[in-house]
Amino acid sequence: MSNTHDAAPDNPEVVALLARALHQSGQLLPALRLYDRLAQMGVARAEHWLAMGKALFDLGEYAQALGAFERSIRLCKHNPESHHDMAWASFRLGEVDRAIKHLRIASRLEPAPDAWLNLATIAPNAPGLNQKQIYALRKQFALSLAGHSGTNAPTGTDRSANPKDKIRVGYLSAYFDRPNYMKPVWALINHHDRSRFQLHLFADCPKKKFTGYRHHAGDRIHYVTKLDNEALLAAVSKQNIDILVDLNAYSTPNRLALFVNRPAPVTMAWFNMYATSGLPGFDYIIGDDETVSPKEQRYYSEQVIRLPLSYLTFAVNHPTPDIIDPPCLKNGYLTFGSLVAQYKITPQVIEAWSKLLHKCSTARLFLASTAMKSIHNR
Repeated sequence: MSNTHDAAPDNPEVVALLARALHQSGQLLPALRLYDRLAQMGVARAEHWLAMGKALFDLGEYAQALGAFERSIRLCKHNPESHHDMAWASFRLGEVDRAIKHLRIASRLEPAPDAWLNLATIAPNAPGLNQKQIYALRKQFALSLAGHSGTNAPTGTDRSANPKDKIRVGYLSAYFDRPNYMKPVWALINHHDRSRFQLHLFADCPKKKFTGYRHHAGDRIHYVTKLDNEALLAAVSKQNIDILVDLNAYSTPNRLALFVNRPAPVTMAWFNMYATSGLPGFDYIIGDDETVSPKEQRYYSEQVIRLPLSYLTFAVNHPTPDIIDPPCLKNGYLTFGSLVAQYKITPQVIEAWSKLLHKCSTARLFLASTAMKSIHNR
């Protein structure tokens, strides 16, 4: 690289070619230095700013990436890729309303299922959207998905042969192998009455021990990561599942096509669904008065099943440290903490935290996330 670089230090075309080659080979920092040179030479075009933004994004420098994407859009307003990348950099920084704005532009410039999927996925995180608007976005995504889905509805379960058989309940998740993530789920599954229900876990995850899950002899675990959606539908049908409970929702977009049609006689969304799915394959969504406001229920395509208190279940199935006195007794001040991903720290969250800290003048707030490794993101 250095020989070519030295031979033509002022040739923009050579610099651009070198930058692209370094970028494609994963050498992001050297590539960025060359993109910077193009900018300093005053010859950086829209595609160069876009490439610079992508490299910064890949390095986790979302705030700096935003500036590069803005320059790219300023030079070429009609490139859907620039608006798409601008949206994701905004999302990673908690600017979800801005992300929605640019995803809308991208979807108009290049209508495609992926554009609607992105909008539908992040919509519940957007402070500027109400439930009616989220419902409309997800219904639009469902229509888009139905037009491109190759999945067919299963034949259904035949209960007439032996109506006294146990009810077969299937749980589908890509996260059974993540103990912290599954805490609210195992507490329910471990307490199923096995005299009335037979459980089937459709594990769309690596084959390993499911920490927190207490295995019962009658339970069945099906590892389905290698199955496409048609094969997974067939597997659910083969096991004569009566009730299928999806624990993935929009966190596993490649499986959403399963719910263009009903994959089991009764299909429910639980635990990981925020707002309506908008998908016709879901009969019910399980929630409570806090997660599904009664006045917003009309904006759900599913029938809402409300549980008392909380719709989640919890059990501590792991060793825990002894309870000790809180540090505030020694420090003389309270320390609040948050370890959430940056996209959850929206301007409205910051406003709420600010009010709290102003009322507790000696309190401190400790934040940590991978995005905050960058001083520019912070």
